[in-house]
Amino acid sequence: MQIDTQGFSEKPFKFNGNAWEYFGIWVVNITLTVLTVGIYSAWAKVRTQQYFYGNTQLDHSAFQYLATPIQILKGRLVAVLVFGFYYTLNAINPLWGLLLTALIMLLIPIIIVMSMSFRMRNTAYRNITFRFQKNYKQAYLVYVAPVLVLIAIIVSAILMTNNLESPSAESETSLPFSIAAMILISPFLYPLWEYLKTRFLVTNTLFGTSPFNFEANAINFYKVYLAATMLLILVVALISALLASLDMSSLQNTDNFSEAMSTLGGSAVMLSSIVIGVYLWLFAYIQTKKTNMIFSNISLNNMPLESQLSVTYMFFLYISNTVAIIVSVGLLIPWTMIRTARYRANTLTLLSDKDLNHFVASQQIEQNAMGEEFGDIFDIDIGL
Repeated sequence: MQIDTQGFSEKPFKFNGNAWEYFGIWVVNITLTVLTVGIYSAWAKVRTQQYFYGNTQLDHSAFQYLATPIQILKGRLVAVLVFGFYYTLNAINPLWGLLLTALIMLLIPIIIVMSMSFRMRNTAYRNITFRFQKNYKQAYLVYVAPVLVLIAIIVSAILMTNNLESPSAESETSLPFSIAAMILISPFLYPLWEYLKTRFLVTNTLFGTSPFNFEANAINFYKVYLAATMLLILVVALISALLASLDMSSLQNTDNFSEAMSTLGGSAVMLSSIVIGVYLWLFAYIQTKKTNMIFSNISLNNMPLESQLSVTYMFFLYISNTVAIIVSVGLLIPWTMIRTARYRANTLTLLSDKDLNHFVASQQIEQNAMGEEFGDIFDIDIGL
């Protein structure tokens, strides 16, 4: 149900970070992380998050990142120990390593929920923390069920094409084609899975005691990818026409071999540039349209968000950021991060028909009435 925003006032997000200021933090983070063989990376993450959260404002108030470096460090030590155990086990017996891999895959939904819970619990606005509901059942339906469906499709293809009693050459030939056909179907299911995943993450997030709502449906995701696919088909057709226009026979018949190679090399460079440019533009198109669609369908207590990213400007950001990083040998990474964060924040707006001070105050009262929430047994940052 779409919210009638008539009479709502705009409360834009703002990002006040400074590239030179963040450059100092970034350099110290990298230097100390290298000198401590990665141990300081936990402190580096906290400093970075606190800087970006603290410089992101809504209605003249900044967000807060509350996690401590020790929590981050514990999570990373757990990840390193698990990886080391997996590597050792796989070296001793690959079958055991395979079984451990399967176990880790089964734990992924739990890891995602715990990571989101940690992240939200350590994110605050005006001293009100966000929360993420630990809906493990729904997490397994979103993250494991699609994998099981894909496996079932492939197994079904094998059973349908492989006659166990009297295998024939025809069935053996059709088997790879059947599996390939089934695998090709999976991309068409990706927008549906992305919708289910986004809906799960949004609707299980709360600010204080108020849950976020998500009004989009799977069709909105399909529209984004369908438009991108149509654009890709058009570009491929144009590139094919360009290749067809090259008169290869004239190049073969020319007496000047170096001139022919120069012409062919120039065409290859031009074609490569077009392909790279098209890929980056399509990437910018999908990410921008999807971000706008997702955020513009999120609301909190009937206060909707509105995202107005521009495909053209995001494409420009991707290109210019990439060039800046390459030319500066990575030294301009802080600058690219700051300008990207500023643009994303400055194009996001909260529409509200109420004073945020009263809303936040009511959340404070309700949250205090709930009592202090018990933390996890392992209060650590699972996500790296």
